[in-house]
Amino acid sequence: MPVEIHLTLLSMHHQTRRRRGEIGAVIDRFPQFAPDRVGGDPPRQRVTEGMETLLRSIEGPVDLIGARDRRHRPDAIWFLDLADEEWWVGGRDGEERVLRAQSTISMVSTVTEAASEDQLQPFVRLMAELGDAVGAAYGFACSEEQLIAQDRWHPDGPARPSLTWGLCDIFWLQYFGPAFVARYPALAHEEVGERTPRGAVIHRAADAPPRGPAPGERHLGASWKQSFLAVLGPEPFGSRVGTNPALPEDEEYIADDAERTPVSPSLLDDVQELRAEAERRAEIREQERAEAYRKGRIRRLSLDSRRPVPMLPSRPREWSTNVDADEVTGFWKRLRRDAEVVVSGPYSGALLREIANCPEGVGGSVTLDSAAGPFELAWYADDHESLILSVRGRERFVRIADRSF
Repeated sequence: MPVEIHLTLLSMHHQTRRRRGEIGAVIDRFPQFAPDRVGGDPPRQRVTEGMETLLRSIEGPVDLIGARDRRHRPDAIWFLDLADEEWWVGGRDGEERVLRAQSTISMVSTVTEAASEDQLQPFVRLMAELGDAVGAAYGFACSEEQLIAQDRWHPDGPARPSLTWGLCDIFWLQYFGPAFVARYPALAHEEVGERTPRGAVIHRAADAPPRGPAPGERHLGASWKQSFLAVLGPEPFGSRVGTNPALPEDEEYIADDAERTPVSPSLLDDVQELRAEAERRAEIREQERAEAYRKGRIRRLSLDSRRPVPMLPSRPREWSTNVDADEVTGFWKRLRRDAEVVVSGPYSGALLREIANCPEGVGGSVTLDSAAGPFELAWYADDHESLILSVRGRERFVRIADRSF
């Protein structure tokens, strides 16, 4: 039975374009894990020139899901949340301070139950190289069963490792950044783990990822955890809401961040002005969206009254997907072209404005005709940025809709 391995890295470093390129280059060096597609859920954008090129091309923060084609083995699912900003927030007594956004890289893949060292070693190398590239403070890799066990061992606190609250457990693989090595010098001993070029330590607690706790096993009680428990003690591996004094502080995590921007209190006025301007622009954008939706809907309903409504087939097939609001225009244009949708230009424009600017919690549907037969197009806005689109019609039309997306 395959073993599902979860690998996660946590960083408080600035994920600049240069650093994102380094992250992509590491992923490209591991073709057995590298995603073929990226995007939302599900990811549909093909990776044609490699992850290094793709991640360098993105402006601002990165929030992507990546997946390998099912024909390839092992399957791999990626979650990349890379932040490149510092945020000013109000501290105690109105004092302004910097809150660094945390970046997370997660990858889920599988190995056979009796995995050889040749199968496991790529996980070790990927953690070391990717941890250095992202400037990770901490990382871990373990079986799905061990990850699920955290819910039982930490029922009253966060059940996943946190750079503030605690690391939860000793896992099969662990990445300790320079801040941990400085706080716990014993980590640097050769017998504890392997040093990376950045000065981090990779600790491997067991030859293979343990499948999960034995019946009745206590937290941190497994025999394979004891040697490392003696190095750090139990305090870092708790988990509770609030600051864990056994963990490094934020300034320790970011001390080796060559990408960080020095922060001066003189920037406060500029930051506050930029924040106010961003809020003003967001408010204007929401007003523009509401007006575009109102006009588009009124126009579409007016044109609806002038056209016959076709009948759907008795047993229509259905297709649906999640889509970002800014992807609606491209999808509708391709669908209209490929299926030869019978609709006028004014109607098409009004319908597109209504869907693309649909308010959160609102939806609608229309029934139209096409060269592939009558079909129903329905939409529902999950939030201001994404929608659920669905179509119902003949098999041929559903296939066209899938290709058009």
